[in-house]
Amino acid sequence: MKKIYLSCVLCFSIMLNYAQSKTNQVVTTETTESIVPFIDKLKNGEHFTIHYKSSGCFHNSKEALTFERTNNTYYVVYKNEKKQVSDAFMERVRSFEKELSQQHDLGCTTVDNYLVIYNDTQRIATDGSCSWNGYSKLKKLFGFTA
Repeated sequence: MKKIYLSCVLCFSIMLNYAQSKTNQVVTTETTESIVPFIDKLKNGEHFTIHYKSSGCFHNSKEALTFERTNNTYYVVYKNEKKQVSDAFMERVRSFEKELSQQHDLGCTTVDNYLVIYNDTQRIATDGSCSWNGYSKLKKLFGFTA
């Protein structure tokens, strides 16, 4: 029982420290009303990256997915693997970006943080729902997870 209590205290301390550091950051972002998916803004030779960080009482991970456009063809890059994005999957990327703008920190002990960067524009979102799992679903869609 004591170990569980100490684990919860540690987890709470980590979340509090994160919340304090997050409030001290100043980042220019778009409002949710102006969201046009970055996938639709890409010009040839451009890319945008979804930086993902998930943390909880017993885990901490960081990853990234990059979407790029070359010769009017879209690709997704994960680690060193590159795959072409079909038209059907383009709609899923659009849906992901729109759903991401609706996520909030809802008090779950596992918190997924997103930083999406396209040129000079950054979008920051936090998913504390314990149920959306947008990044994992996107990776699975492209076959990057088992």
